[in-house]
Amino acid sequence: MRKGFVVLGYIVLVLVAALFLMQGFSKVTGADQTVASFEKYGYAIWFRVLLGMGEIAAAIALFIPALSRYAASLLAMIMVGAIITHFVNGEAGYAALPAALLIITGITAFVRKPKRAFS
Repeated sequence: MRKGFVVLGYIVLVLVAALFLMQGFSKVTGADQTVASFEKYGYAIWFRVLLGMGEIAAAIALFIPALSRYAASLLAMIMVGAIITHFVNGEAGYAALPAALLIITGITAFVRKPKRAFS
């Protein structure tokens, strides 16, 4: 049973990392819809790019045992910001995906124990 949970955990981790990679690249490359969203919310261009780079770096770092907990924590904090942004702008319905990702990244941050890079 435990092995099944571990496999399921890695499948979810791969899917979440892929989602954050895609979202990060759309922010960094300036995809039209992403740019329009950030302009609508009043965020600066540099903030969009910074978030995108953070999402890309953290998505990759999820698979590095020594960094996984910290990467998941960063992604969870980004999702808190996304949820707040949606609520402040009267878009509570759009907060569902960031809330689900917050739960997943929060669990990941809690479960993944930091490991020494060089043991």
